[in-house]
Amino acid sequence: MIKKKNNFRKGFTLVELLVVIAIIGVLATIIIISIRDARYQAELAKRLEFSQSIKGSTGAEIKGEWNFDKNDLSDSSGYGGDGVAIDMSIVNGGLGIGKAIESPLVPTSFSFEPYVLNSPGTNVFNGDGFSFEMWIFPYSINSDLGFDFIHFDEKFIVSYNPNPGVQSIYALVRQEGGTDCVASTAGSKALSSFFEMNKWNHVAGSYSNKGEIKVLINTKTIIYKNDCLPKKMEILEGGSASMPGIGAGILGKFDRMRIYSEAF
Repeated sequence: MIKKKNNFRKGFTLVELLVVIAIIGVLATIIIISIRDARYQAELAKRLEFSQSIKGSTGAEIKGEWNFDKNDLSDSSGYGGDGVAIDMSIVNGGLGIGKAIESPLVPTSFSFEPYVLNSPGTNVFNGDGFSFEMWIFPYSINSDLGFDFIHFDEKFIVSYNPNPGVQSIYALVRQEGGTDCVASTAGSKALSSFFEMNKWNHVAGSYSNKGEIKVLINTKTIIYKNDCLPKKMEILEGGSASMPGIGAGILGKFDRMRIYSEAF
């Protein structure tokens, strides 16, 4: 009997196995990146929806809005609160397809200062409360440096305290007689723990004349206090405002900044 020679190989060569493993690794990386991007897009949609809900509920009281899409620092609210940028510049790559304002790429003080408070003969705040929102795309975060999210006429401040052991984001409201009502995040937390790097993060805060302070990041409440002295917030002409303000704790892009004369 003549035996037929079997020309089929059993198994794979080492080179073939390595090629297969490499292909699987590439495919796995693509899938992981796609899943992460899908999750971020879902989160971003949630943040955009929340931002729209703030504008929807308080939009009649919007007193300043800056989105930089006209390649300038103009206020699109109609109140003429055009601002000035200190060590910041307008760049492409804003939220959506628009433009944004960018901090310097090295740690130094910078700010965007709207002129809402400096309009002669104008006081656009009715005293029923105050709120703000802004979008932040951080390139880098240094939790050892301070950062002001908003500093409004010494009446409403949301800032980060970098001191070791007490690192926290806090909100301050100046009350009757010059006393302060202050609320902060619990425990000691680094600034970087509140944000996602190289993604658009939404920050919002408000003060109600019923004595309530709240601050939210990416729709999550990080500060809440409701026992401040009930008081209307009086914003006087000639004051100072910045958002973001002094401090280089966050370097990156900032977009769609809004202020309202009503709490949300």
